[in-house]
Amino acid sequence: MKSSIAVSTLVILALSVACGGSPAKVSADEYGAAWPLTVDTAVLHCTGDEQTQVVWMSAGEHYYALTGFSQTYLNRHHPNLQLRPLSMVHRVGKDIGVLIQRAREACR
Repeated sequence: MKSSIAVSTLVILALSVACGGSPAKVSADEYGAAWPLTVDTAVLHCTGDEQTQVVWMSAGEHYYALTGFSQTYLNRHHPNLQLRPLSMVHRVGKDIGVLIQRAREACR
């Protein structure tokens, strides 16, 4: 289990460095009633260029793709990441788009 977490952490670091951006820590306090997650904090990540941005987040020791394209890309190219379904932490009825946009800003 610990080696799996270590590998996942290395994958995240490698993807973030390749992007040239920095992960963005976000919290429920920042977004108030618009916060779309059931967890209080998350770290947003992005890699790629404007045409093919891969956006995902980590919350605790778990990773979640924020778009369908990102999930396909990460599952294919980084299977050790062991993505969890976003539905596990997405608050029903809340727009996840605010986090996708914030993650994409980290790519710039």
